[in-house]
Amino acid sequence: MMSSLAKRVLSAVVILPVLFLSIALLPQYDYLVFNLIILFVCGVGTYEMVYNILPKSGEVSKLSLLGVLIPLFEMIDIRFIHSSSLALYMIALLLSIIFASEIITGAKDGFSKSAERLGRSVVGFFYPSIFGIFMVRLSFTHEPNWLISLFLVLVFSSDTFAYFTGMLFGRGNKGVVKVSPNKSLAGFIGGIIFPIIVATLAPIVFPLHYRFSLPSSILMGLSVAIAAIFGDLVESMLKRSSNVKDSGTIIPGRGGMLDSIDSIAMASPFFLLIVEFFYIV
Repeated sequence: MMSSLAKRVLSAVVILPVLFLSIALLPQYDYLVFNLIILFVCGVGTYEMVYNILPKSGEVSKLSLLGVLIPLFEMIDIRFIHSSSLALYMIALLLSIIFASEIITGAKDGFSKSAERLGRSVVGFFYPSIFGIFMVRLSFTHEPNWLISLFLVLVFSSDTFAYFTGMLFGRGNKGVVKVSPNKSLAGFIGGIIFPIIVATLAPIVFPLHYRFSLPSSILMGLSVAIAAIFGDLVESMLKRSSNVKDSGTIIPGRGGMLDSIDSIAMASPFFLLIVEFFYIV
């Protein structure tokens, strides 16, 4: 049997090259292959929410699966329509469909559980697909191959060094966050420091591609690291509330798709925000 660490390494060896190669070698049609990967990942993540996590704590509408369309609408809007609000209108429409469905189906229990059912359904609708919007937008930024690569490196360095520093120095300082008692203070510190170092070094090593000032680089590394850690804790909360260990089994050593993208999803809007405000053209 492979150890958990060996499975993590094997998964990274298989998954990371696919992501980076899709960016570096396939830029055609505004990084269509990368965007299709985003759509696939959001689809699998939404499926895991609707079928593996949320049903364990109560009933959830299968219409939540419509959330997989959110990043697709954003991609269509940016690529063809340029309205900047298509996804917003479609989100409103799809949410209306979910609410209208509850008006009909809620009669089976006299609407006594409608609020709870809608709450779970809305969570399944938005998470993780709403974050796919920001990943799609990243592929339409200036030099998207370099920026997406930096973003992935920041997130994975946070996850990796949090794991190793926690394993090496976290024995006596675990349980600082109750939702994930195996996480340690040392792990959190390691997961924050190394992305800051990476973000600071990026403009120095590649000044033509990463045009950020020193303060904005530090802010980028810090915000991405904190958001990545927060994303991991959010998913731990969802799994703990439903009493499940993993969101699925699709990725060896890491569980389901959500177990691997929780940090990426939550960190993507913060990274894009800093790029849009602090990138020096």
